[in-house]
Amino acid sequence: MTEWQRIVPLLKKDIPVSELDAALIASHCQAYSDIQKAAELVQEQGMMVDTADSVKANPAVKMKLDATNQMIRIDDLLGLSVYSRAKLAVKNETKKKPDDPFADLMSS
Repeated sequence: MTEWQRIVPLLKKDIPVSELDAALIASHCQAYSDIQKAAELVQEQGMMVDTADSVKANPAVKMKLDATNQMIRIDDLLGLSVYSRAKLAVKNETKKKPDDPFADLMSS
């Protein structure tokens, strides 16, 4: 299952998404893929790599960090992080009208 196949049904279930969000969702999926590829490279090559004249940090470590940071920002925009969902819940809670027994009685 691809990340797109995994994430889109979850988004549709909890968050109002439209075709306007396709590029953002695609960016999430690309960042996810980049993280996976970089993690595989680090697993194969290690955290450090030998160069012609020295040992240096594996560039895949920075690639993974950059992709992770990008995905964190995207996920916040899409409502995929715990923090962004909590913000949405608080925002929706404040939009609710306070209980008004008189209004309830009149609308019955």
